[in-house]
Amino acid sequence: MTEKLLERLETLRHDLDTSHGAAHEAHLDHLEEAVMTLDARGVAVPHWARDRLAGRIDEEVENQFDNMPL
Repeated sequence: MTEKLLERLETLRHDLDTSHGAAHEAHLDHLEEAVMTLDARGVAVPHWARDRLAGRIDEEVENQFDNMPL
């Protein structure tokens, strides 16, 4: 099962590189699920996967500040 998840991560990496909009967000959701599953099993998660998820969080936080009045 772990091997399949790692293969899925590589597929998601390609999908994230080539998708936009709602499809991109859906791929990020799947990436997050895969990373959480690997973490729960104690399997090392590739750094690029964590970086993609961190970028998503950074973007969400930045969007919150964009809507704040000055």
